[in-house]
Amino acid sequence: MAVNTDDPAGLISKTVKIHSIASKPELNGQLGMVVSYIHQQGRYVVQLQPSNPVGPQAPRTISLKDSNLAPASYLQRTQHTIAEMKNAANTLYNDPQTRAKVRQVYGEAQRRLPPGVKLEYAAAGIALSLFAVVWLVGFTRCMFIGSIIGIVGAVALPDILAGVGPKVIARNFPSRWRQMLVESTGLGWITERMAMGGLVFLLLMSARGLMAGVSKPQPPQSRTPFNAPVGGGLSSESVGKWTMEEIYKMGFDDSTQGKRYLQSLPVDHDSIGHFVSKSRSTMADEEDMDWADYEAANPPPPQKKGGFGIGTVMSLFAIGRVVKDMGFSADGNFDVNLLVANVKMMDTWKLGLLGMAIYRVVSSFL
Repeated sequence: MAVNTDDPAGLISKTVKIHSIASKPELNGQLGMVVSYIHQQGRYVVQLQPSNPVGPQAPRTISLKDSNLAPASYLQRTQHTIAEMKNAANTLYNDPQTRAKVRQVYGEAQRRLPPGVKLEYAAAGIALSLFAVVWLVGFTRCMFIGSIIGIVGAVALPDILAGVGPKVIARNFPSRWRQMLVESTGLGWITERMAMGGLVFLLLMSARGLMAGVSKPQPPQSRTPFNAPVGGGLSSESVGKWTMEEIYKMGFDDSTQGKRYLQSLPVDHDSIGHFVSKSRSTMADEEDMDWADYEAANPPPPQKKGGFGIGTVMSLFAIGRVVKDMGFSADGNFDVNLLVANVKMMDTWKLGLLGMAIYRVVSSFL
């Protein structure tokens, strides 16, 4: 394989860890991002984090040989990303223009509220409302609904910002939705009708996924009274199963009230099927009774396995994203060999997530 002379060690755009520098040992152990390669010097340009994150500062750069750079681990890359986010937040916080813009937005939002209502109280009310919705509906469903609303809102955002009416937004939506799909997938042959059909299918599958976990209320079942008369002749259609606690209470009441054993039960309880014991011959002896052999009064409904739910739809999105990013060439054509090669180069944890997504989609149809 030919070596790329512009990036011989393959480190550009990667997070690296500096090591083995004798002249400046304080640099050892620091993390940085490789931005370019100086061919004449045979060194990489590494962008380091600011030594003093307070206040706006230009990034520090240093040129090093590849022998002093090691690819960072996953944990180190995460730490570097978090540190960069903190530095960016500090820069924005200390920027006078950013503060002026924040004050302007705050004042505009405050003017839109009713008199006497502070923006902080309104934000707290919205946060509590969202928390209540998440509590009632579920975090996964809220995230899924938010994703669908965000997709539709992103398509109509240009018209919304332009201030046009709802009719114009609805009329332009099919063409804008098709344009977004073409830009995302590179499939120029998608028509507006196909794009809208896919959107309708997505919404239907989303609604089905949202309703998958909603259970229907069960009708109340008839219960047998504890004081069933002797020889009552109750039929199996009018009598429910007795629980272990109810049977025990019947026997306890008979004993404390001086009644005959099993007097509270109908004479035909064996044929009715109130309870069935494997050891009928020893039922008179309480020590030999199999108390764990009674049927539950309200058996739980069977759990539905599989199904095309929210998890399946989200897994399809994840798989489609991987195929789009790794299976299409620069000219927009799909290449199976390119997809396989890129998948083989994926990190282990990403392969694990992809495998879980594929398993979730396959299991929903089994």
